Amino acid sequence: MKFCLCCISILSLLITGLEASASQGKAIYTKSCLPCHISAKGMASSKSAKNWKALLLFEEGPSNALGRIHLDANGAQTSWDYFKGDTYKADSRHLKDFLQKYSSDRGKHNSCF
Repeated sequence: MKFCLCCISILSLLITGLEASASQGKAIYTKSCLPCHISAKGMASSKSAKNWKALLLFEEGPSNALGRIHLDANGAQTSWDYFKGDTYKADSRHLKDFLQKYSSDRGKHNSCF
């Protein structure tokens, strides 16, 4: 089966767009998480990569543990629309990449906020 150069370029763009990105995760964290977690700027380093993976595993979106924690917390009512919506579902993989990259056991510190 032969593919033209145009098809290969489009396919590679689609695949790249599906990959998780720590830099996108940082932007999402800054926009969506810091308003409520302002005192936890080092939140990513509060857990190990394995712990973050467990919180954001299984399914993207409100079904994962991080989504459920927020949806079950009465003090997090301002975030419920975000966690119930499609935006969080799309953001989950980027947040996981960001939180794991800057986790306590990865030796990287995210002091760029």
